[in-house]
Amino acid sequence: MKASNTLAIRGSLALLALLAAFQAGAAPGLRAIAGSLGGAGSGDIGAGCTTYGPTKVILDYFGSGLGVAVPGGGISACGYVGQVLDNSSPTTPATASTGVGPVILGNPGYAGYYTGSASATASFTGLHAEAKGSFSLGLPGSPVALFDSASAAFFTDTLTLSSPLVVPASTGYVGYRFEIDGSLTASGTPASYYFGETLASLVYQQGSGPVYEAAHFYTRRGEPGSATAVGVPISGWTSATGSISGAGSVNTLDVLSPFPITFGTPWELTVGLAVRAIGEAAADFGSTAKLVGLDVFDAQGHRITEFTLTSASGTDYISGVPEPASGLLLLAGVAALAARRSRSASH
Repeated sequence: MKASNTLAIRGSLALLALLAAFQAGAAPGLRAIAGSLGGAGSGDIGAGCTTYGPTKVILDYFGSGLGVAVPGGGISACGYVGQVLDNSSPTTPATASTGVGPVILGNPGYAGYYTGSASATASFTGLHAEAKGSFSLGLPGSPVALFDSASAAFFTDTLTLSSPLVVPASTGYVGYRFEIDGSLTASGTPASYYFGETLASLVYQQGSGPVYEAAHFYTRRGEPGSATAVGVPISGWTSATGSISGAGSVNTLDVLSPFPITFGTPWELTVGLAVRAIGEAAADFGSTAKLVGLDVFDAQGHRITEFTLTSASGTDYISGVPEPASGLLLLAGVAALAARRSRSASH
């Protein structure tokens, strides 16, 4: 894999808030995707073997930075080894797991080997994703070599809010709270052809609206790791050269205005977690990323502390979550909230 391909990862993730909706009206369900690819590659330009990209669902939700780099001409046809698994389930956890290697990355006796693996599990109570890779007996020897592992997990659920404090069918607003933990590692010092780069992303989509990134994690060999929400550092994470690890919470109200809903009317929420490890690197978000609560407001922006949330899956997303300390207006009027949301989505 060329260095320019891997360096483009960080810039592509900044476009997440501009991605259009995909799969409007999708039924509640679970999805797990895992892929691991390696090999020297044929480099056949005419056969589409020098253009790469993730599968459509990964591209639509995460942009081009996540997901394995699948060659346009096909994996085996372009001289690579591996596969991408995509499994779905309506209610029971969806899982996907795959691995590749050791597979040679160039001419025998000169190039080294790559071994990679990826796995994902999706349930309504948590998303899990892991990917890792390593080199042995040398380094990549082909300019079109692939050494890429990635996975993703999604849930889509249908939610309905009711409250004795509001008129049924009236407009309201919600913000989402997530918890996530994990680690990224790309050890060693930078060296030519010795790639180590890894990243993770947590995204969400309400209904058929835009896809937003709730949290982003990144590191590569020789650089400090980062954990951010729309560029703002997330507390609870420890950064070092070539690593980032920890656990923390993300409240969408910290970076976006509340999302409109109608009390008593169902709406869909999709949450996705993806990780990727390029070269000698590891992404371990195998513990959990999950939705843990909602902040609810009426049409005038007053916080609602007494409400009932039901889900089509039967999952209790707010059990054990403490109530906010204040019932005051979130901001000075719903108009200000909408303006803030519009500005945030434009970046």
